[in-house]
Parts: sequence; structure tokens; C-alpha cells
Amino acid sequence: MGLKRGENVVYFPRRGFDLWNTRYFILPFVPSNEESRGIAAFLPNTTRIFPPKQTDAEAQAWAKNEDWQILKNRQEYPRAWVVHEGRWIEPIRGKNKADRRPWMEEILYEADAFWNSPGRVLYDPTRMAWIETDDRTAVMPFLTGGRPTPGEHVVISRHESRTVELEVTLDRPGVVVLADVYYPGWHLTIDGKDAPVLRVNRAMRGALVKAGKSRLVFTYKPRSFRVGLILSGVGVVLLLGCASWARRRPEPPVSAEPMNTGEGMLS
Repeated sequence: MGLKRGENVVYFPRRGFDLWNTRYFILPFVPSNEESRGIAAFLPNTTRIFPPKQTDAEAQAWAKNEDWQILKNRQEYPRAWVVHEGRWIEPIRGKNKADRRPWMEEILYEADAFWNSPGRVLYDPTRMAWIETDDRTAVMPFLTGGRPTPGEHVVISRHESRTVELEVTLDRPGVVVLADVYYPGWHLTIDGKDAPVLRVNRAMRGALVKAGKSRLVFTYKPRSFRVGLILSGVGVVLLLGCASWARRRPEPPVSAEPMNTGEGMLS
């Protein structure tokens, strides 16, 4: 980067991308310390896959005329995983950034070469989750402690915009973390039975899963969609009712008597 000791560096918290299973970075080709081009955090543990290896002259021409590259991330997290430890967050309601900032910094802190604060605790998201709930009693039995065992795994068998299915195998109860956005309207069933959707890591979806094999199905069914469906159904019924009434309504009788216009007789 050509920076000197003590000089500030533009830094985007790398863990914020790794946690969301970011597999590739599309970045400027020429490293820079400008705010809009600060790529320092994305250079470690990546492999450039495009453009391919170039001579110095080719690299200079590419930097001048194209100035972009694709790096493969070698430290991305899986799309879903299991943890047996948790850290409580009181539910944050409202838009006050001051309430969210300490937790976001705690989640994103990675103690890397750029952001390393002596004395600050480094947490491992593959071992624990930040759980935001009003009902800790229901969650406690699933926080059995320790790391996941080699035999525990989560497989995504289906991933669509409104449906996500997971096949889970656990040796003991745990919390399954899915790196998809937590948002009102998502519903969960575990082995066909309704189950709560946890808010974990501030923005991800979580599930409380017992030991053994389980099938999790997340389905997006927002209230607005259900209300719209009901209103549409009512509208269709009313429309069909009006059409039926129009077909059955008797035609007015046609008189064969002459009509007196006051000027003569018409028949």
C-alpha cells in the first residue's frame, strides 16, 4: 500500500463480508488509500483469479484502461453452521446508532493487522452467536457449550428467495445460524412443527435445534402477503357473485302495445 508507520488506512471490517459468505471481491486493480477505493482489508487471504498473470507492461496498461480485478476469498464463512455458545443482547428497538454500535463492533472485531486493540476481547462467530431475545429461558437448554464436533453439520438442500431448507445433524442441542437476513415475515418449521426464528448476530436468522437429525424449512410469508391474498380472494368471490347475478337477472318485459308519443301511434 506504500503507507508509512503511523499513517491512517481506510479500512472496511473484513469480517462483515466473511460472515455473509462473500466468496469473491470485485475491486480496483490499483491499491489506494482513498475512502472510495480502500481495498487494504480485502488483500490478505485472497487469490486473484482475474485478470490472469501479466507482464509489467500488461499490468500497467490494465491499470490505466480497465482498473478492476476479481479476488477469491479464502476465509469466507459457510452459509449455515451450528454453535453451542451464545452471548445475550437485549433487543434493540429504534434507530439509535449508539445502541447498535458497541455490539456491531464486537461482532466485527477480528484483531487483524489493521484493527487490533490491545485488551479487547476477540470472539469467534463459528463457536458462539450473539442472540437477541426477550426469552432467554427457552434458549438456555440449547447452549450446551464448547465447539461443534466433527460429526455435526448443516447442509442447505434448497435455497430460493422465499424458501430455504436445511438438513441438520447434531450430537447435542444447539443453535443453527443461517447467514440470511432476519426480517419479519419469515416462518420456520422443524420436522414439520412450527418453531421460533431467532435474531442472531444482529441481522441473521437462527433456530433452536435438538440433538439428532432435523429438517428445517424457512418460508417467507409476510403478513402483507397474506392480507393481500385474502383481499384478492374476497375480490374474486365478489366478482363471481356479480357475474352470476348479472346472468340470472331477468330481462325486462317487452310490450307489444303501441306507444303513444302524443303525436301519433307507433307500433
